[in-house]
Amino acid sequence: MSLPPYPPPSGPTNGGRQLGLYPLRPLRIGEIFAAAVRVAWRHLTVLAPLALLAGVVALGVQFSLLASSGSLHDYASGQLLAIPVNPTQADLNALVDRLVRDYLPAVLVSSLISLIAGPILAGIATPFAALGATSTVSTNGAGLARLRGRWGVLLGSGVVVGLAIAVGSVLLVVPGIMAWLILLPAGPVAAMEGSTLGDSIKRAAVVSKGFKGRLFGVSILSSLISGAIALVVSSIVGRLVSTEQPISHLVVTSVATVLVGALTVAWSSSVVAMLYIDIRIRREGLAQALAAAAGPSRFS
Repeated sequence: MSLPPYPPPSGPTNGGRQLGLYPLRPLRIGEIFAAAVRVAWRHLTVLAPLALLAGVVALGVQFSLLASSGSLHDYASGQLLAIPVNPTQADLNALVDRLVRDYLPAVLVSSLISLIAGPILAGIATPFAALGATSTVSTNGAGLARLRGRWGVLLGSGVVVGLAIAVGSVLLVVPGIMAWLILLPAGPVAAMEGSTLGDSIKRAAVVSKGFKGRLFGVSILSSLISGAIALVVSSIVGRLVSTEQPISHLVVTSVATVLVGALTVAWSSSVVAMLYIDIRIRREGLAQALAAAAGPSRFS
């Protein structure tokens, strides 16, 4: 289902009636979160395994790089990041050198994988969210069918967005944040609007224009909720596992975090999908288009 730009609505937004999982009108933040829960739960068998795969790859790469540099045990025990008591300048220089050499590459590559996966997962969630606008019953197959022919652009958008955010964050944090806000809708655009990779990136900037504050606030809030859940689970699991073997303790707690992350990432990806739909309802009359697409026709 391709959802190209529509002109601004000239009348009421479909009366706000609810045909599916959420009302066809501009949504409040709580409604976005609630709709994302419904979308993620209904299509959990697609979204959660993909989120789990991304988490496992990112974690595996991080651990592999730390192990290859001989720093995995020190990282697990906390010694890698420990500052000596009354450190000398030489101690501080040695610590910084080791962090840059051993720790930073592992974190950067792992983070890059997560940044690339984010837009892709949000794009996959968007057809499910769009179908949920007008139906309380939808299948995984119906949503995935909407992605036919879009996988290359969707994967490419993930790489472009991930690299843009990573480079901006490494060079200076603010450009990374701005790239994130400008390109946040890139995954949904790539999945739904039938455009090329370059046009999808440009269109993402158009969609986010004027809504960066809303995108920032909702995304940060969803990240805080997801992070709090992961922290609680990791803390509980960490208390149940012996710390005598630091690497085993790290692996168990990290695996628990990744498993929980599969659920929270499925939800946060659906939040981004709902933000995309909400912006287009507010500015482009998408509610009318969705309602018309769901309505009966003379060919029904």
